[in-house]
Parts: sequence; structure tokens; C-alpha cells
Amino acid sequence: MFWFDGSIPDAINLAKLRSSVFVVVITGGDEQSTQLMSSWEDDRVSEAAHNCCVAIQVNDKRYYYYPVVCIPSSFFIGENGIPLEVIAGSVSAEELMIRINRVKQMHAQQMAGGTELPEASGPVETSMFDSKPPVAASALGTQRMHLQTMQRRVKNTWMIMWK
Repeated sequence: MFWFDGSIPDAINLAKLRSSVFVVVITGGDEQSTQLMSSWEDDRVSEAAHNCCVAIQVNDKRYYYYPVVCIPSSFFIGENGIPLEVIAGSVSAEELMIRINRVKQMHAQQMAGGTELPEASGPVETSMFDSKPPVAASALGTQRMHLQTMQRRVKNTWMIMWK
């Protein structure tokens, strides 16, 4: 995977210049972060992201001011600074390719002057729910509320940074 080596503002500017999706991958020192980075480094994922994304990988300790509830997380930010996709936790290379292809389609719609992309009607699918055993409905509802809160906070942060 080709990771942008400069600052986040420089990466945002490059994404705007190229009309690309801006991708931020936030990792820590845990096993899920290692697994996620392994998925990002897969040759098929690198190829899928190559021409459509400006990607930056940051450590949770270096950028402590981001409103991140789950480490690791991957954020796909569209032309207007609004997240197109948020992945909380680790996913396989195959799942990551599916997500990248979905983001490519959403971004193409955005660039073609399609209608404003609606906010997610429900929580964004994440591996956070898939990797754990089934939980009681109330606990799942609480997790979804936390994810929706994270989505709102991330959207607000990116809107500020994108300007």
C-alpha cells in the first residue's frame, strides 16, 4: 500500500487536487490493528485503492485529538469532507476490497454531480459486531448508539478540517 508521508492537511489537499477519496487509517499497538494493517498491505487491496485514494496511516498516540471510539478505524472521506464509509475494527482483505469498491461507486456518483449522499439510515456496518459473539439486544443497541455518536463526531471533525 502506498501511504502518504506528509501531514494530514497536505493529504487532504492532494486528495482534493486529484479528486480522490481521502482515507485515514488509525491504528494502535493491538492485534486488531496488526490484522487491519495486514489487510491494507495485501496486494489486491493496494491495487484497488491505488488510483482512487490518498491514504494516510496514523497511530492513535500521535493523533490523540481525533474523535475515535474504536481502534483501529478506517475512514473514507468524500469530496465534500463527509465520511463515505467508516470501518471500526479489523476486516479481511476481501472485505476491505468490497468496501473500497463501494466507496469508489459512491465517490463516482458524488463527482458526477449526483444527488447529495444521504446520511446512513442506520449504523455503518463494522467488523466490531461480526467479531464478537451474539449479545443481548440492549447491549447491541448501546454499541450502535456509540457508533452513531462516533459517526457524528467524525463528520463534524472532518467538516472543520476540510474547509
